[in-house]
Amino acid sequence: MRGAVDNIRDQNSQIVAAEQQRQVTEDVNRHIPQIQDDALLVEASPSPSTVALRSWRSSWSSSIGGQVGRFRWSLLCS
Repeated sequence: MRGAVDNIRDQNSQIVAAEQQRQVTEDVNRHIPQIQDDALLVEASPSPSTVALRSWRSSWSSSIGGQVGRFRWSLLCS
């Protein structure tokens, strides 16, 4: 009986990790077109705001990279 409960807990953990990974994937996919559009705008018309946009993009990229890393780690640990 205890083994069955442990098995169910393990399966639930895997389901939660898969759901989190799906959410991050959707978030990344939703932002990619906007990033591409912003990059084209920056290339087409450099301006003082270019530095701010590059900083934001770098920060956002680091944030997404961290999230992806946590999901990879959670999948390895499960």
